[in-house]
Amino acid sequence: MVLRVVNDKQRITYQPSTWSSPYYTSFWGYYGYGWGAVYDPGDVRDDRIVSLETLIYSVPRNTLMWPGMSETENPKSPSKTVEEVVKEAVKEMKKLSRRDPLSEAKGTRRFGSDKTFRQLR
Repeated sequence: MVLRVVNDKQRITYQPSTWSSPYYTSFWGYYGYGWGAVYDPGDVRDDRIVSLETLIYSVPRNTLMWPGMSETENPKSPSKTVEEVVKEAVKEMKKLSRRDPLSEAKGTRRFGSDKTFRQLR
């Protein structure tokens, strides 16, 4: 099994601030409802997205058995990330072994319920 970092990027997401207050029709209605207003200052989120290529080879046959790509968001540790990718790759290979091999030759397919892996062929 060979793992290679294909991309390591930063994604910044900005949630703008929001101001909301109840409806009012007069000055006294404004005065009373003004204290019930809500202000959300917004948020900035900074995520790290790491894309890994996974290649599984048969050493005796010297052939590529399974290629795949995965994306990991905000990885905490390299060893835990590799462990998770290996587990998911094994699950995907087991799924493939139960399918008709001719149906897999139709092009790129996505695997996994969370669309984490995709076949590279």
